[in-house]
Amino acid sequence: MSQHDASHDVTQKEVDGYLVRPLPMPTLARKIGRTALSVIGGELPVTVQELAKRAYLYTLDPLRNPVKEVYDASSSVSEMPPMLGIFNDIPTHKMREDEVAAWARAGFSFIVSDAEHRQISGWQGREENAMIARAGMLPVQRLHREAVSQHGDALQLGARATMRPYATKLVEAEQYFDSITFPPGRPGTASKDSRGGYPTRLGDRTLCFTPDSLRASESETQGWLQFETSEYILNAEIRDSVLDLMCRQGPGRAVGFVGPFDAVMRDGIHPSMSSGMNQLFQEAAKRGVVMGRVCGSGVISDPSDIEDAIVEAIQQGSRLISVHRFTSDLPFFGARAVAEPFWREEKSSPHLLVGGLRKGALRTMVDLVKLSLSRTASSSATWYLSEFTDIVLVTDKWTLPLLERVCHIDDLLKERIALVESLDAPREALPLDAVYFLAPSLENMDRLVEELSTKSAKYRSSHIFFSHRLEDLMLQRLAESLEAVSRISTFSELNLSMLAYDDHSFHMQDHGDSLKGLLGISSQEAFDWKRAGCCLATLFATLGQEPRVLCATPGGSEGHCERLAREVCIRLEEMEARGGAPWRSRASSETCSLLIVDRSVDWVPLLIHDLGYEALLFDLLGGQGASLADSRFTFTDRTDGAVRRVVLGEETDELWNTYRHMATYAVNDKVVQEVKDWSRKENSMRLARVTASTSSASSSSTQKMVSSTLSTVQSLPEHKDRFRKLEIHSEICARLQNIVASKRLIELATLEQDMATGVSRSGVPLNPKSIERDLLSFLQDPTQDTSTKLRLLMLCEATKVLETGPGPGQRLGVAELAAPRLALAEGFLFVPILPGRHPSCLRRTCAGFRSSSRLYAAIGASMLSDGAGPASDPKLSRVQVPSQ
Repeated sequence: MSQHDASHDVTQKEVDGYLVRPLPMPTLARKIGRTALSVIGGELPVTVQELAKRAYLYTLDPLRNPVKEVYDASSSVSEMPPMLGIFNDIPTHKMREDEVAAWARAGFSFIVSDAEHRQISGWQGREENAMIARAGMLPVQRLHREAVSQHGDALQLGARATMRPYATKLVEAEQYFDSITFPPGRPGTASKDSRGGYPTRLGDRTLCFTPDSLRASESETQGWLQFETSEYILNAEIRDSVLDLMCRQGPGRAVGFVGPFDAVMRDGIHPSMSSGMNQLFQEAAKRGVVMGRVCGSGVISDPSDIEDAIVEAIQQGSRLISVHRFTSDLPFFGARAVAEPFWREEKSSPHLLVGGLRKGALRTMVDLVKLSLSRTASSSATWYLSEFTDIVLVTDKWTLPLLERVCHIDDLLKERIALVESLDAPREALPLDAVYFLAPSLENMDRLVEELSTKSAKYRSSHIFFSHRLEDLMLQRLAESLEAVSRISTFSELNLSMLAYDDHSFHMQDHGDSLKGLLGISSQEAFDWKRAGCCLATLFATLGQEPRVLCATPGGSEGHCERLAREVCIRLEEMEARGGAPWRSRASSETCSLLIVDRSVDWVPLLIHDLGYEALLFDLLGGQGASLADSRFTFTDRTDGAVRRVVLGEETDELWNTYRHMATYAVNDKVVQEVKDWSRKENSMRLARVTASTSSASSSSTQKMVSSTLSTVQSLPEHKDRFRKLEIHSEICARLQNIVASKRLIELATLEQDMATGVSRSGVPLNPKSIERDLLSFLQDPTQDTSTKLRLLMLCEATKVLETGPGPGQRLGVAELAAPRLALAEGFLFVPILPGRHPSCLRRTCAGFRSSSRLYAAIGASMLSDGAGPASDPKLSRVQVPSQ
């Protein structure tokens, strides 16, 4: 360093025949840059390769000091990269090497073991210090204020630095540095407090038995003096005298560490404490003395506040930063971070529908496979179960979407599922066990029987699972093939057939059958009532709750609601009779209610524009980057300009789960605010860099340090991922705002709300002529697309707000719709609407119902597409109508 005194440099590696400073191999030598990230190997978390390099350097030279190496590689204190540390309060006998390795991987560079307050339990032995040093961290031993010779003993036990707390006078600092320094070997220079001589061991276990070799081997030890009293922090005369003394110890041999807690305990809160610490950092840097401090406290515990304190400390000259938590706190905070996703979801959903499906379905199938194998395996083949091989999962077009919604690739791999195949796709024979997860249909049963009846088996064993109840006709089809039956090892019904969107919604996968029947495209009798009942029954099997089934019974012949309710009850009774009712095995079974209502009379919530975030996204961007089928969004990455596709709602996207049901304008405000909060700290650091570069030439080091710290923060994976998510949602908000403005959507939504409720925003009954004028203005607006016009026209007919004026046919003509859309709209006008419904009834309905964004977005994507006729539209078969 520029402040080095040549007399203190130890350039000689060999002293008295002892190789006290062996040079490492060039490829394994430590390369120290100017950033905090370079100090720990250039990557966070620290890699295994970096830990191996550290262990090699320790084995070569167990007396090295990794913190002093960084100091020696820097031209000045201001050029030295900052380093992170923590205070260790774990008792010596409970220290574990895996915990120490975790500290190193997290990026800590020094560990201060506290024997001041923990006494003997905090005094680390040779093995404990070796664990810390092997991981490339500096072991620092803090002792009580009365300790003198114990400091030298701690260094002998492998600590490369000791810490002296609670000094108030210069003489106490002089005594401390005497206790960690070997006397120079000249008469009259030693004091009663000088460190006593005792041989040290080198990497090859050689003992240094000469005075010069002993001094050379211990040239990397440090004395850390705590500045934690008002005398040392605020009294300029004592402070400067102590700093001068530390400077005389030699380059990097003396370190200061600030802890104002004791100063506050002794003298109360002093208004000059903060400025006093900053002045201390600056004066120490001028003398080439490294300083450190704890950032955070019981008062400052918010991560953003701690980050601000760290930035300020680095800007003022502190280079050693310690967190305010202790090592004994890390297991709890680590465990809490790991458990947080579960409890966050638990608070938002009492049943964890998706999570339960994810762990339950695969676990049940694999457990039953193992059970089947255990029953058929002979005693000499028990090795087969212990060496349970990979399996093939065969699905169909119904069950594959179900698994995709609730399972990720790591879930499959954990259950030893190596391959996922489709039943109707060509497959090669494999020497593996196969698990078939299929929907009970005649088509699937025919293919299954054909596959199992071949001369040579396709898989080693076949385990068949159906999503819900098999009909007798299907069982009979299987029973007719004895060869197929003989090859089945497991045959079971899982009672799992609904498609879970998230923890609050699911879908019965009727592929638009209900909607087509309602519009007259197909017969109502084509709807599979038994399958719908099975699907709802499997929902309660998954939840583990016995439902109370409620439905509307208008009287007379059996209605749709009552018919579906009856099918659900039949399936629930069958589950209980066959032992498949999980609520019976619980000590205290919970109950819930299933309310089945006929909403076919209420089209209003499906037609009006919902300004919620998820609803507007799929409504307006369904053909412009947002995929309704798989919840994917296409965007342009601002970092490299590449077009990327992301899945909205993936596990790592916490923002989507937070934003999806909020109003779009509120989401935009939140995204902007979070970007500002993240940018505020970066801007303050950039401002400090500009200020430093314009104030004086000596401040260029601070400018570089701020830049390196900013780069380190930005390179963290969590930082990058969070900003990527913010970038995605920011682009979504920008696109939505542009469309809302171009389509006059605010005015349109206002008109829709007026029509739906029957009153204006001020509570005044609507004027039909005013509504008609506004309606015609939108229908005749050339900037409005035909889908918007058709939805508005349908809404007008559904609410019947126009008692007089043009009839439906005239309004269709005004809208200038294409022929296929005209036919579809005319078909819609014959859908039965509840007669004589009062506007107040509409208000109650709309206020209590959150429309499904996926539902009416699907209608917008399928029913309202150009060239789509009511009877021949191929997209209608793919409309998925979620249950409410």
